Amino acid sequence: MKFLLADDHAIVRDGVRRIIEAEFPFANFTEVATATDMLAIQSKDEHDIIISDINMPGLDGLEGVKKIKSYNKGSKVIILSMYPAAQYGVRAIKLGANGYVCKQNATDELITAIKAVSNGKRYISAELADLLAESIDTDRSKIPHENLSERELAVFKQIAAGKKISEIAEQLFISPNTVSTFRTRILKKLHCDSNAELVKYALEHQLI
Repeated sequence: MKFLLADDHAIVRDGVRRIIEAEFPFANFTEVATATDMLAIQSKDEHDIIISDINMPGLDGLEGVKKIKSYNKGSKVIILSMYPAAQYGVRAIKLGANGYVCKQNATDELITAIKAVSNGKRYISAELADLLAESIDTDRSKIPHENLSERELAVFKQIAAGKKISEIAEQLFISPNTVSTFRTRILKKLHCDSNAELVKYALEHQLI
């Protein structure tokens, strides 16, 4: 079985590899530190399962899932994130992820998720199943940040982390003017008037 591990922390990739090797001793691994590299490698040499973080330099893991699924719906992607399912689980599944596992639960859940996904199923924890059910009933009254596009969300998280427009542009490979345009849209959608209010919103909703 061929795995593609995408996480910007080598120690996390090493831990994930060890968990997988204990169950699949003959597994092959390719490791990358960015979603951009994940996309480039998967487009040339398809892997059986991709395990991706969300927060990585440049393109984030959620955008990576969306792009991978746009050119190959059969690709199997498990999001492995520090964020609880309540933050990004529903969004990840709706973008096409085949599973969502929190890093703190990786030892207990990752192998179960891999087996489910490799058999053509999705791995949905009981918590995430409840959240998905709730999302069906609440789509009309979304939390404001759930109305952000994937690129707007990526810019929002960078702003909330205190990054300057020039830094965000470099990280996301877009122009500073485009970042400013996204910022204007984000402020409007989140009903905020300043970067300080964006930071406060992000903290209150545990997005950073």
